[in-house]
Amino acid sequence: GGLENVELVEKYVMSDKDYERRENSLRNYKKKMREKDPYWTFLPENRREPKNMAPPGEEDIKPFNIGDRCEVQPGSRRGFVAWKGECEGIGNGCWIGVHLDEPLGRGDGSIKKTGDKLFECPPKHAV
Repeated sequence: GGLENVELVEKYVMSDKDYERRENSLRNYKKKMREKDPYWTFLPENRREPKNMAPPGEEDIKPFNIGDRCEVQPGSRRGFVAWKGECEGIGNGCWIGVHLDEPLGRGDGSIKKTGDKLFECPPKHAV
């Protein structure tokens, strides 16, 4: 029976109430860490978002020009700057739209929320 079909084996399921009572649980560890630092995450330091970072501004995107070659991280994806400026559908601040050389992106140069087309490119060639 149970060796051929694991569905026949009764599995142990701990209730949330019992799990909450455990001192050395992952949930309690996370709670303690968040009490110390509300921005705490399981991600390593080099993968975390900077705390209290202001949105990118005009000065941040000034060095980049339309047509400039660039490399997008993560993944060392290469392409060129196809658009730069502010857009409500993205979030606060100034942003840069990159037309990738290969289909390694997420979009086609448009904003999903608003449907605004910022620049022309094939599907999966924009970030």
